[in-house]
Amino acid sequence: MKRRLRRCSPLDVLLSAPMVLIVSALFWWTWYNHVIMMERDLFSRSRVALAVLDILCFHLLFISSQWAYLRTVLTSPGYSQDISESVEVDPLAGLECGRPEREEGSEAQPNSERSRFCQICQRDKPERAHHCRICNKCVMRMDHHCPWVANCVGRDNHKFFFLFVVYTPLTAIYHTITTSVWASQWLHSHLDAWLVVAQVWCNVLVCCSFGIILFAFAFYHAYLISSDLTTIESMSPSRGQPRPRSLGSMTSNCYAVMGVSKWRWFFPCA
Repeated sequence: MKRRLRRCSPLDVLLSAPMVLIVSALFWWTWYNHVIMMERDLFSRSRVALAVLDILCFHLLFISSQWAYLRTVLTSPGYSQDISESVEVDPLAGLECGRPEREEGSEAQPNSERSRFCQICQRDKPERAHHCRICNKCVMRMDHHCPWVANCVGRDNHKFFFLFVVYTPLTAIYHTITTSVWASQWLHSHLDAWLVVAQVWCNVLVCCSFGIILFAFAFYHAYLISSDLTTIESMSPSRGQPRPRSLGSMTSNCYAVMGVSKWRWFFPCA
């Protein structure tokens, strides 16, 4: 059954706009150097076939990374408040422990009960939910809060985040290789335009650096997804203990995050 994803409000995005704007500026700086600088030069030298092929390859990766990034930013990670009713706290009930009493017959394990109740939200936390101090909400299957997307990565947008850290380094490395080959030839005849030379090589260096870092992120999150783990759980002392609802196989673990339709794994869609 397909989940209905709730999007973050425009105000939430606006308040976190600086980091989103920085990432977007890096994307479009790369696009400017690749399309306006390199492609225009290739067309001017009548290398049309090469330019068209490069435009198609670059924009396939660029649009995929931008699409995945926007879906990660704009999609709610999934909050426990969205699927459960608010807990009405009786001022005369639960005074001893500072929370409402549980119904008879509910689980009452002393060691796990406290950890499954959020003292800040004043409600029960579903399994694998964690409270984010930045979002000030309990996030379902929380992976981590990422400042670069100005959002938590959780149950409903983990797939989009994973595709973002896959397509972005692919775009960056592709841009680094193709632009470096072109720039090494073009810049020798344009040494007088030192500002242009400096900004092109600076862009190549930034893209190469981000590409390497995000490739490491992509491999790490591929491991987490295939192992039915989150970043928070991978850092927990109990990471080696099997969870009661673990899906078992790597394929099932991937289905849980990426969806059951394998051809949709490559697209930032629900």
